[in-house]
Amino acid sequence: MVPRAETQSRYNLIKSWVDSQSCVSLKTEFYTGGAVVKRMTVSPKALKQNNKHWYAEELLVQDLKQGSQTVLKITGVSSDSKLSDSLFNSNSFHIGS
Repeated sequence: MVPRAETQSRYNLIKSWVDSQSCVSLKTEFYTGGAVVKRMTVSPKALKQNNKHWYAEELLVQDLKQGSQTVLKITGVSSDSKLSDSLFNSNSFHIGS
């Protein structure tokens, strides 16, 4: 995927490998200037299903440029909750520093 210029993405290319059964990304690479600078990975064993929705119970994000990493662990999911449309308003999102 190549982000549109108006999105002001930090990355000029994003590649994802998606599990065909769950449609969850198992690996995503973020490129700047032709080099992978971040990588997100999910073990297939970490894929869980809540009702009809799949999610990754644990994922690893590596900052290859800075040599750091973050592990995200999901401890609970509710797939039948009603969420306000205002939570998905793109005007409320921003790019941090």
